[in-house]
Amino acid sequence: ATTVAQIADAADIAERTVFRYFESKDALLLPDVHELFESLTRQACERPPQEPPLTALLESLIAVAAGQPSALAVLAQRLDPAPRPFGGQLGGAIRGLESELTEAVRERLAAADPSADNSALNLRAAVIAGVAVATARATLRTFRARRERAEDLPLGELERMLREAFAVVQGGC
Repeated sequence: ATTVAQIADAADIAERTVFRYFESKDALLLPDVHELFESLTRQACERPPQEPPLTALLESLIAVAAGQPSALAVLAQRLDPAPRPFGGQLGGAIRGLESELTEAVRERLAAADPSADNSALNLRAAVIAGVAVATARATLRTFRARRERAEDLPLGELERMLREAFAVVQGGC
């Protein structure tokens, strides 16, 4: 609901200056999105090597959410580029996150089994990363909807929901 004029006024710059650096109001969020996704990937890479990949990704999500409770909300956004240009840009950022997480998972899998077939590792890593991102997105959308209905829903509920959702996936759906 914030206008570009309000943003420019708060930054003490002209509205035209905003558009000189950002193609849209929504594009103002992208640097933060990239930083968030880099933090998430870094967290995943720093998890203990013996931890299963899906668990490492879950714990990374929880760590990022604990540090920045509202930061992961961006993953709950619709990616349809038709109504908002940001949807397409965000979709590209999420695909980039998935690629980075795929590589982190691939390295984890390769370290655990150095003799594993390369193509099998690539597929397994891509599936694990894709499932983790999809599970996080579905959980965050559900959390947001519940929070809109019950304003006092505690943020600790997000961690519980993420754990529950990942348990569904780990249990074979």
